[in-house]
Amino acid sequence: MSNAILGYGAKLQRNGGAGLADIAEVLKFGGPTMKVGQVDVTHLQSPDAWAEFIAGVADGGLVTAEVNFLPTDNTQNLNGLLKDIYTQPRPVRGYAILFPPTASPTTWSFNAFIVDWSVLEVSPTGQLKAQIAFKVTGKPTLA
Repeated sequence: MSNAILGYGAKLQRNGGAGLADIAEVLKFGGPTMKVGQVDVTHLQSPDAWAEFIAGVADGGLVTAEVNFLPTDNTQNLNGLLKDIYTQPRPVRGYAILFPPTASPTTWSFNAFIVDWSVLEVSPTGQLKAQIAFKVTGKPTLA
């Protein structure tokens, strides 16, 4: 029997200044896409002419989300996520991923700024959708 956990019930939250609040109607999200840089330290006497590397700094990568685009919703409109695109300087905010209650650990917190907002689909037979990409800055915390 598998120990897989259903994603239903997971949440993506944004700190808009009054604490964390759920971003409305998230369809799916992914990330952070963490990675560690590679520093080439190959030298003229590297054994057997093989490249040598050491681990560099870690990068929190991106968190991406697809949402039902709700232009009048305060978590998405010019009071919410879109505000962060229009505001100069672009704000770094706190975000959190809340995994379903059956998962442990259950929260992934990170600071990020929005680097991409795309309206994905406008059609007569489908819902309005948007995709948002958040650039993680600093170390995400899993608790």
